[in-house]
Amino acid sequence: MRPKNFLSCELMYYLLLFLSFIQFIVASDNFLNDLSEDSLILEGSGEYNKKINSRSLKNEIYGSSSIKKFLADPTVQNNVSVKIQLLRIDESLSSQRIEITFWLHEIYKSLLAGKKYIQPHDFMNDEKDIFNQRFIIDDKDFPLSNVVIKNSLFLRIHRNPMTNSFFMINKNGTLSIHTKMTIDIPCIHLISSYSGVNPLQMLCANSMYELPNFANKNKINDKAVCQMEIGSFLKSSPNFNISWDSDPILDGTVPCSNENWPRCLVDQIHTFKVKEQFLDEDHDQLVACFLLNIRRVYHHI
Repeated sequence: MRPKNFLSCELMYYLLLFLSFIQFIVASDNFLNDLSEDSLILEGSGEYNKKINSRSLKNEIYGSSSIKKFLADPTVQNNVSVKIQLLRIDESLSSQRIEITFWLHEIYKSLLAGKKYIQPHDFMNDEKDIFNQRFIIDDKDFPLSNVVIKNSLFLRIHRNPMTNSFFMINKNGTLSIHTKMTIDIPCIHLISSYSGVNPLQMLCANSMYELPNFANKNKINDKAVCQMEIGSFLKSSPNFNISWDSDPILDGTVPCSNENWPRCLVDQIHTFKVKEQFLDEDHDQLVACFLLNIRRVYHHI
């Protein structure tokens, strides 16, 4: 039979072990809660920085919720320039469409300058003095802006595993939003659309027929044109002024089929801006026309 002092020590040992276990559970729970709430990550300083919690009521400076409300405010004028960085194009002309994977870049120059969302002293100075703070967009705040692909037949936002969408702010208050997506857009054979009337009312078909190399209308049966429309349904002119960047299409030489010997090539990409009526309001709209060479789809050379 063990002595009483030995039993007391053993009891004290198990009690301390139990209390240590409880403390470990509480600490782990607090850590997981903090990790789940931290949604915007600060980058660019070269060292570890505390994550910024967009859900915290104490942080209203970099919260994506606040910026989303600001962009949606009907009294705030948005001047945004857009560029597209092409990654992949797959034709599906039998269904009169193509699939495009790309980064959509939106630039709002000096939009947040002097606003409560910006504290200039929080920005790191770098050699280029441009975008030097990046923040992941929280799922609950996606999409952040009002820019949409208005005529997409299908749209998918990429994830791996977080949403491939983030925004950047520089010390001058310029906001940029970057989103990776895959969309399907409509296409039409130029030979079938030219009959004095464009059956699909596709602006790109009309603009392509006006090009000098289509003046004789001899070889247009080897071509197809696809149209992408970018704009906003929520904000109208002049409170939403959208325009193409000076370099609107990046990496525009990608093929439109992905074999070792591509059977579909992108000949030209044209961009322009139009005004459209939607619910009795004028809306700025950007149009990108993709002229495809589809000779190898239907002809053996």
